[in-house]
Amino acid sequence: MLKGILLMTLSVSLAACTTLSGSYKLQAFDNNGKLLGNNSTMIAQGSAVYSVRNSLCTALPGALIRITNIDTNLELKEQSPYQCPGQLKKNQQVTLDDSERWDFTFDERTWVLGNKGASKTQVLREYVPEGVDIKEWSELVSSAYFVIDSSSPARQHIEQIGGFGNYMLTVYEKQFAKTCESYQIDVIKSEPDDMLLEWHHQGCQEHPAQHQVQRIVDTPTGAMTLSYVEKTPKLDDEKRRLWIALISAASLAPGGTTTSALVETVK
Repeated sequence: MLKGILLMTLSVSLAACTTLSGSYKLQAFDNNGKLLGNNSTMIAQGSAVYSVRNSLCTALPGALIRITNIDTNLELKEQSPYQCPGQLKKNQQVTLDDSERWDFTFDERTWVLGNKGASKTQVLREYVPEGVDIKEWSELVSSAYFVIDSSSPARQHIEQIGGFGNYMLTVYEKQFAKTCESYQIDVIKSEPDDMLLEWHHQGCQEHPAQHQVQRIVDTPTGAMTLSYVEKTPKLDDEKRRLWIALISAASLAPGGTTTSALVETVK
């Protein structure tokens, strides 16, 4: 469902792949064309399609992966469908718990869960104001959890450059430099293992102008992110201060829920 650029459905992968842009939905099916449960759908931005696809294949060997452009509803040519190596087991499911891992408060409005997905290596949850279709969002709150093996080359690289926040800064810089005419990335606050940053741009290829405030926290098992984004060239000062305060006040709560104002709509 995600249409914004790099709203943290990025899988941690350092391999170079063909450059893509746009938002994609990846779904895993069995040999009979049946979707493999609620946790077999993931969202990816641009070239992250490849790492998310590989993540699904790791979790579901033998599955058939279909990759669809969210904006056009067309499959990604030459890449979809993709047959994962291995043999699919009966009743095989992705095992990572897809519960909310942040304890945080929204603004005064009621927000609802519009989309969620999970694999063995990542969890994504996306919220929109009540009454808004996730496909037509103009404001979005998203939380994500990434499992990063402590012995993996990716984890070692992330530690060498000072954490997942610094890693994401380089990812944003590379992506925006390729596709955006005008953009700005700023670190609002940075502490060991905890970074608050923001970026905004005037539009990137087919994507409208956006402004995002995002917090990135390193954990012993990976990294967690929480962000607010609006389709606007720049947030007004009052709204920006509000969401910086709300995201800064959030704490990690594995397996917990968010707020009493939340209405769970995705089952």
